[in-house]
Amino acid sequence: MITEAGCPVVTRAVRRERKGSSLPVVVDTTDGPWFLKLTGASQGVLPLVSEIIVGVLAEAIGLHVPARTLIALPAEIASDDPNDELRELLDASVGINLGFELLATARDLTPPEFERVEMTTAARILWLDAVVQNLDRTPRNPNLMMRRGTIWCIDHGACLPFQHDWS
Repeated sequence: MITEAGCPVVTRAVRRERKGSSLPVVVDTTDGPWFLKLTGASQGVLPLVSEIIVGVLAEAIGLHVPARTLIALPAEIASDDPNDELRELLDASVGINLGFELLATARDLTPPEFERVEMTTAARILWLDAVVQNLDRTPRNPNLMMRRGTIWCIDHGACLPFQHDWS
């Protein structure tokens, strides 16, 4: 569920994640650790809008997605990652960004495991991807994680491509 009032505040950038074009960051906040997608990333705000909408739809049909919340990123936040590119991205993202529950111990689903996914879950994922025009879930990049026997659908920023060109 998305929350606004009293949103957590980033206290430290822990590390940049090397996966994905959105260059997400693991951060410590006043509410603990979160996985943060930044408004200053090259795609801007629209993928974050997709993440929110598709996450709500996924939950409505019984799929697991990480909890989402708005997170405040103050200026000049300390970072454990000395990368200049990350510093520029953090500076460009000051303000409200989109945080996701950090799925500790989660791992990417592997191709041999695809065949063992429960038929109902697989059908729901396929239906969701068709409805939201998700072209980003592929065998090489399934955007599915396994955590404690539960499949989690992640990374819906490329969904709803129509919003990028309303004409």
